[in-house]
Amino acid sequence: MRFFSVFFIIFLSNLYAFNLEYLQQIHSNSAKGEFIQNKHLKHFDQVLQSRGEFEIANGELIWSITSPIKQKSKITKDGIWIANAQNVWQKLEQNYDKELILSLLSFDFDSIKEQFDITLSGNKAQWQLNLKPKNIWLKKIFNQINISGKEHIEIMSFDEANGDKTINEFKFN
Repeated sequence: MRFFSVFFIIFLSNLYAFNLEYLQQIHSNSAKGEFIQNKHLKHFDQVLQSRGEFEIANGELIWSITSPIKQKSKITKDGIWIANAQNVWQKLEQNYDKELILSLLSFDFDSIKEQFDITLSGNKAQWQLNLKPKNIWLKKIFNQINISGKEHIEIMSFDEANGDKTINEFKFN
């Protein structure tokens, strides 16, 4: 009887467990949908808004802006790419942290923990992650990153060190 009670308590605690592992489990390695991105610039009153579609599959992100301009980007482990007018991918030579972007979108918490202090709050119905940079280089870019959602990421906001703020809202198909 005692064994059954212990087993039942462990079962219930796992059933209602809410932690980073839970978020990793509900996160899909392939998803697509639409986004709205609002960019709040520190010294500019008007919010810059873009809209488009995204697709995450096979470890890469396709980010297609459809408004106010059309632009298609791809982020892979090999780099960041932009599609030209003929829809041919051209690699950007700037130094972007593609691994950081992919780890955020894939909820690779082992990689994220190396670069950020993570605070998780909420519950399975509504959760929020707060990421604060650990190293000096990321602190020069971000004050913090906030990610919130339910079954999927719904909002990802970047509070930038220069005073700008970028808010991405996602709707999954």
